[in-house]
Amino acid sequence: MKVKSNIRDCQKCREQLFQEYQYDVFSNTADSVASSAAAMAIAVLERQNKSPEEIKAFFEDYCFVSSVSEVFGEKITATQKIKEYEEKYDIDFDKIECHIMTKQQFMTHYRKS
Repeated sequence: MKVKSNIRDCQKCREQLFQEYQYDVFSNTADSVASSAAAMAIAVLERQNKSPEEIKAFFEDYCFVSSVSEVFGEKITATQKIKEYEEKYDIDFDKIECHIMTKQQFMTHYRKS
């Protein structure tokens, strides 16, 4: 008996798998960015001679705020907070530049894995 393949079903399955992969990449990227931001904030706190207890308290608060969508009954998003803090403190978040490995370094590192 000849099995009839349905190319559309296969394409739909590939598209769904790719969308799930994109979400996984997005999710992992968000976590990595949040970790990098926390590390840079801690570096600043160290320069300000904050105590280990203050740094740990900051980190715990940072983890709490980043893991929930509401704080004290207020819905929060990073986009909303960026806009609020730019207006409130006259700061420009676009000034942030992350120094990351080059694309070549990235590809070399991950091809070894």
